[in-house]
Amino acid sequence: MALFLALPTLLALSWTPSEAPDRRALRAWCSETADRLERSFWDPAQRLYADFALPSGDRGGRTCFLWGMGVLLSAYAAAIPADPARYRPLFDRALKAIEPYWSEARGIGGYAVWPRQDDPDRYHDDNAWVALALVEAHEATKNPAYLERSVRTHRFVMSGEDEKLGGGLYWHEKNRQSKNACSCGPAIVTALRLHRATRDREYLRQAQRLRDWMRRNLQDPEDGLYWDNIRLDGRIEKTKWTYNTALMLRAECLLFDATKDAAHRREALRVAEAAWRRWWDPEIGSLKDEAQFAHHLFEAFFEVARITGDRTWIERAMPALGFVRERTRNQAGLYGSRWDRAPESDRREFQLLHTASALRAYAYALVHGQAVR
Repeated sequence: MALFLALPTLLALSWTPSEAPDRRALRAWCSETADRLERSFWDPAQRLYADFALPSGDRGGRTCFLWGMGVLLSAYAAAIPADPARYRPLFDRALKAIEPYWSEARGIGGYAVWPRQDDPDRYHDDNAWVALALVEAHEATKNPAYLERSVRTHRFVMSGEDEKLGGGLYWHEKNRQSKNACSCGPAIVTALRLHRATRDREYLRQAQRLRDWMRRNLQDPEDGLYWDNIRLDGRIEKTKWTYNTALMLRAECLLFDATKDAAHRREALRVAEAAWRRWWDPEIGSLKDEAQFAHHLFEAFFEVARITGDRTWIERAMPALGFVRERTRNQAGLYGSRWDRAPESDRREFQLLHTASALRAYAYALVHGQAVR
């Protein structure tokens, strides 16, 4: 077990970037992290997952919100190709656990933030993460039930589109005040995965339409990275998070797959280089952002490597996993909130989505990073 670091401010002085983990290590880290997730967050009495665990590893209170469940589903979906007998039952358990979050309301079905809400509180971005995890699980298993639920969930996501601001997807179903990159990015990637699964060109049209809207409204023309959201009055929130750029990187890669238009490959490479400059910390060998955001950019670098044939993108990014495992876990094996420093010594809660983010990254690297070592 890695030692718990009480002084994160000293971390950069003491850490030397490690070598990339090999496949044997990644396989072990996946198994270890999945075990920790199930021991610390699964509530067998309620058959739901908890939102947080205590530093000791014991389960905390409060049912997990939908965003965390989306990350958990995506982590298990990524791991299925590595070991279907182990990870598909875990995916199915998590999928069954979110059934109480589903609601039919206001003429359409979708997942609410919490289970069994009479007046469901539903976000388009939360649903987009679930839809994406489901279509990924379908690709790994060919289970038509996963595809059918992904289609239904994506339908709810797309119900957030209208002509105000020329298109785009709202963040929240009822509180329609902004259109957000975190809704549009995963919706584009889901649409492209559904297009690949069904050959229905409407999904490709959706993806192209949303991609063009994102570039017009939320892409910084200076560096190509993506801002967070635009309000209906035209004001742009210009915070840049790794995941907003990461999902658009994945979108460009999948659009290149679908259309063979080299412009998408050039754009992916341009944005990836800007993202690397902004978020990679060479002194520690990791990404400077919160765990639930950073793991998406780590994965996007793999996709850029795939479509460009340049495996150095993977080789450069892989050491981040060594840092994450050795420096962002506590003694119980729970992961902190960031990929660039140790968890605070007085942290009282370790959220499910942070440990699940680590599992997603380990699993993705295990399945897609064979050429590294």
